[in-house]
Amino acid sequence: MIQQEQIDRVLELLEAILKRPLMYFGKADDVEIANSFISGFSISLFHTFDIPFSRVDVLGESVTKRGHRFSPRGIWQELKEEGLDNEQIINELIQIQIEMWRIIKNRLEEQVEQSISEFG
Repeated sequence: MIQQEQIDRVLELLEAILKRPLMYFGKADDVEIANSFISGFSISLFHTFDIPFSRVDVLGESVTKRGHRFSPRGIWQELKEEGLDNEQIINELIQIQIEMWRIIKNRLEEQVEQSISEFG
């Protein structure tokens, strides 16, 4: 099971990506490359850390919490429809991931607290 320190490290990495997207994506405005990188990053971490929640559910919660529509069309397409330019979309995709990992961290903390209270 994933540890809180590992989530903190993921959050640190996402913050670094947010500060220097060119270093990770090569272009500041290539939404498809950024989206593929971010999606692959997220999916691989969910499998590596065996996250006990639905990735789609947590991602959907993150998207709506940030004030956007979560639909099967895809997040970046919805952001484009909202009128964001490519650099803004990339920034928001990263922000959504940061929010998603904060939600995961909070849910895991709640599970630990619940387990302690049940057995404590």
